[in-house]
Amino acid sequence: MATEERRIVHASSDSVEIVRYDKQGKWYIESKKAPRKQVPIDKAVQRAVYLALHERGRINYDQPGGATFDRKVRRALDEA
Repeated sequence: MATEERRIVHASSDSVEIVRYDKQGKWYIESKKAPRKQVPIDKAVQRAVYLALHERGRINYDQPGGATFDRKVRRALDEA
């Protein structure tokens, strides 16, 4: 029996989304202009912070599987 993999958007802008897939527990940067790219969580955080600060991006806090991501993003934004 196949289970549907849940895609959760943790941060986004008009052109990029930072997503995590539940079953895999892996982070991806998905762009309308480039293929999906798997990244470590620290790179996902770095990109999310950049989006928030420079591209009017949105951070979606309190998403399933995102506690570490949220903590790291908040810390990085506090230091910016």
